[in-house]
Amino acid sequence: MSPPPTHQLNEVFGLSRGLPKIYVWRDEVDDLFLEELRRDKHVVVHGRSKQGKTSLRRRHLRDEDHVYIQCTRDLSRARIYEMILKHADVRVRTSYSTTTSAGSSYGGGGEVKGKVPFFGSAKAEVSIENQRNAGETVSTQDLELDLNDPNDVIRVLNAVQFWKRIVIEDFHYLDEEVQRAFACDLKVFHEISGILFVVIGVWLESNRLILYNGDLSGRIATVDADKWTEDQLRQVIRKGAECLNIDIPGDVQRTLIARCQLNVGLLQEALYRLCRNADLRETSVARRTVGTVKAVDAIFNDMVASDASRYLNFLVAFSEGLSDTKLEIYKWIAWAVITAEPNEWRHGLPLITIHRRIVSKHRSGTSIQQNLVAKALERVGLIQQKHKVQPLIFDYSVDRLHILDANFTAYLQTQGQDELLHAIGLRRGKAG
Repeated sequence: MSPPPTHQLNEVFGLSRGLPKIYVWRDEVDDLFLEELRRDKHVVVHGRSKQGKTSLRRRHLRDEDHVYIQCTRDLSRARIYEMILKHADVRVRTSYSTTTSAGSSYGGGGEVKGKVPFFGSAKAEVSIENQRNAGETVSTQDLELDLNDPNDVIRVLNAVQFWKRIVIEDFHYLDEEVQRAFACDLKVFHEISGILFVVIGVWLESNRLILYNGDLSGRIATVDADKWTEDQLRQVIRKGAECLNIDIPGDVQRTLIARCQLNVGLLQEALYRLCRNADLRETSVARRTVGTVKAVDAIFNDMVASDASRYLNFLVAFSEGLSDTKLEIYKWIAWAVITAEPNEWRHGLPLITIHRRIVSKHRSGTSIQQNLVAKALERVGLIQQKHKVQPLIFDYSVDRLHILDANFTAYLQTQGQDELLHAIGLRRGKAG
């Protein structure tokens, strides 16, 4: 009998660049994703940070069947389309006008045009071919297109017979105006082409893109990848333990699950540290037991401590808002978060609750209108963009403020409220 395969610790636990060796199939997520991929719709995958959204994509979409666009904060709509065209082996030469335009953000503003040279044999209405072999005879044809016009982009993609599904990952990092424009473009893609997108982002509500563009109703399907049960998290532990030939005691498993807040990313990182601290770097030759409850508690405390300064800086920056105002609404929103109950951190704080609590403590009392608080909450994304917060911590949608970073929730649970309030310039009692 051949010995069992040897796995490196970083291939089993912790964050992985590839598909995790201990991938756990979730019927309500994986089955739904596969079902929606078979339909003639765009698919939106959403959930908190480190909940397996990227792994879901890697598990079910082959590299040869899709192209992948990784969003960053400065990525514009036109730049996204240029990247897609490059994946389709279409060469784009871009030029920019010197006038600014509210409808264009690529290159710091201005209308964006592209000149597209096509290569090769005759197809459709233009001369097109992907230039792959050095010995091929190449002919070119230039076409003018507006990279901010999905109709132009679709015309080119159709001409080169592009058929792959397009994955837009970390959609939430795009400027909100770019997100809204892209949501409108998705309707155009659905109406006049066979090109379908998978949009992956960090948010919780299922209808985020429909809120941006109501015409997408019926044209997109949503998959909530945030859902993990305790049993599914136990499967993660068991699969990893088998790969490494170790036993993790039941009380240790229960503590791991209780401390990770149903976040598989936090669980994976804690398991990695648990094994590393036990000097286990690869599959054990002999079966051994790893972990204690005390060790798990220490690991989660260390994980919170390692991010404590970042989280404190975030709270201070968030409290300052986008500009200094007399009412200091963002400072009081932070106060409402800090003083909330743990179940509110997990399930989100409704607008009506935040407003009621601010009114009860703020020096201006009932003169603070609910719509003022709502408008401030609608800009939490802009504040995080301004301060380059990554991963996102707050998200406001459907009249509810959510915490997207599970480790930030753990941070709030382990810090003294008085110290946090002092840091943002408030205290428990009524402000002066």
